[in-house]
Amino acid sequence: MFKLKLHWQVLIAMILGCMLGIIFKNFESTININPLYQFITLLGTVFIRLLKMIMVPLILTSIILGVSSIGSGRKVGRIGIKTLIYYLSTSLLAIITGLVLSNLIQPGIGANIIKNANFDPSKIQTPGSTLDILIRMIPTNPFQALANGDMLGIIFFAIFFGIVINMIDNNKSESLRNIIDSLFSVIMKITQIIISIAPIGVLGLMTKTVYTS
Repeated sequence: MFKLKLHWQVLIAMILGCMLGIIFKNFESTININPLYQFITLLGTVFIRLLKMIMVPLILTSIILGVSSIGSGRKVGRIGIKTLIYYLSTSLLAIITGLVLSNLIQPGIGANIIKNANFDPSKIQTPGSTLDILIRMIPTNPFQALANGDMLGIIFFAIFFGIVINMIDNNKSESLRNIIDSLFSVIMKITQIIISIAPIGVLGLMTKTVYTS
């Protein structure tokens, strides 16, 4: 039996979502569509919450498993340097691309911007220094970092945890690695299930976006 690939399913769901959003918007006054609209948009909300639910466990287990599987600290250091170079290179490319496009396209030119009297530019949070970011990476409570979704703290703890696994007794480290590997396999399976319902979630999200635009 022929089955569409996931990306085609998502594309079709986006088109259907746009159509449903237009229909709901145009016929809202003549047809009682609220229950159907609420149900469809609920699907999108559930999908987003499922993604947020699995994000932290997936990042934590994958990083711990990956770092602990590398082996010696020297290998971790080499990979860390390569990762830093890759991160700086891609960040520089993104900045250059943004600057070039903003100067070519010049978004906002000629737009009639309405000033908001309640907006205070002084209250905008400025990014901290590099030292502040490095300090903030170290979580005072890793469980609180997991609960709050503090990605910097989670990544730092996961890398530190993965490195230290290789420093303890081989039998204990192997047993712990097997547990994390099994946990990672379960989380990956959950992720696959969530991704498989992506078309339904996209349908709900697109319907809400078009309807409220």
